[in-house]
Amino acid sequence: MFQAPLDLSKARILLSNDDGIGAPGLKALERAMRKISRDVWVVAPEREQSGAGHSLTLRLPVRIRKLGPKRFAVDGTPTDCVLLAIKQIMREKPPALLVSGNQSRRQYGRGRPPIPGRCPPQWKARC
Repeated sequence: MFQAPLDLSKARILLSNDDGIGAPGLKALERAMRKISRDVWVVAPEREQSGAGHSLTLRLPVRIRKLGPKRFAVDGTPTDCVLLAIKQIMREKPPALLVSGNQSRRQYGRGRPPIPGRCPPQWKARC
């Protein structure tokens, strides 16, 4: 009747956010995920990109900057980050789990109510 919990100790985990690679929440999330798995990758926007989660860069070059092992900053949107992580950076072995960084401040939804069943911004690459 009950399934055993998913064992994430060997899972490849991708972390991303919309607050940027230097956001304190992303660093805290990375520390927490490293307690679960050793194969944690971080691919996040170079700068804060709140409100651009559903955006995709089409007319400008998107650059990837390697900051360290398994840690990359992308000059683009959160969706660009996830797409580049899955299709380019981690293409030989895609992540088993994508975790979106927690918010650095309260989010009010920019005057629109949430749409039930909508895909979160960082999941756009998989939806």
